[in-house]
Amino acid sequence: MRLGIVALLFVALPCRAFCPFSDAFLSALNPQSSITFYNNCAVHLNDDASQAKLAALYEQGSPAVPKNMTKAIYYYQLSAENGNATSQARLAQIYMAMDKDKESRQAWYDYKKSIGFSGDPNSNEFKGDLVHPYVLLMLANEKPANKWYYSTKEVQAPVYAQQLFKTYKIDDDKKAVMISRATAWKKRKLLETANQILTQEEYAEFENTLYPKEGKADAFKRNQALKAFKEKVEAYKKQDEESAQAFH
Repeated sequence: MRLGIVALLFVALPCRAFCPFSDAFLSALNPQSSITFYNNCAVHLNDDASQAKLAALYEQGSPAVPKNMTKAIYYYQLSAENGNATSQARLAQIYMAMDKDKESRQAWYDYKKSIGFSGDPNSNEFKGDLVHPYVLLMLANEKPANKWYYSTKEVQAPVYAQQLFKTYKIDDDKKAVMISRATAWKKRKLLETANQILTQEEYAEFENTLYPKEGKADAFKRNQALKAFKEKVEAYKKQDEESAQAFH
């Protein structure tokens, strides 16, 4: 009875401390209630672990959750955008397979276009921040220590991702473009985290120190700003973890 009340409260008022859920907790619920919990965390709280779980459920399919690759890719995309290395690697695999199939590529393009995506469906690759396999694999395989400003805990890429990255064929000019895309994405993630943690005044100073509108950034000031910000990120994560543990 108590579990049911807690479940109803969470469905109505989702709380990040509930994400991700324990298997024991979810096993006590019916399948649809479990999906509702995951969806609340995935969509309303932007929790990458819940997004990845939903993606896998829709990709694999089951009597409770019919297989739906459009939804699977959608949730993998959300999770990958949050820096989840496992989702980035799996999404790269899916896109690599779709790039070999014009019908699949066209179908996905039509869906992306319906939600504001633009690109050429007749090209040999997808367009966008995190839709090219090389970009996804590059980010997934980056050293976990360099991902300190990511909100996700899934910073270690699965073993297969490294092999895929090593064997991925791409010419030098295109590789330079993909590296530029990955760099731009990382900049955006860093500033997103800064905007979440810092005050408006602190954020403005931080952004201007790292990316001044005129001239080049001062290397010493840039390193000092990053060092100070990293300490704030670690303190923020620790506080968030303690809050979650206290809630559970």
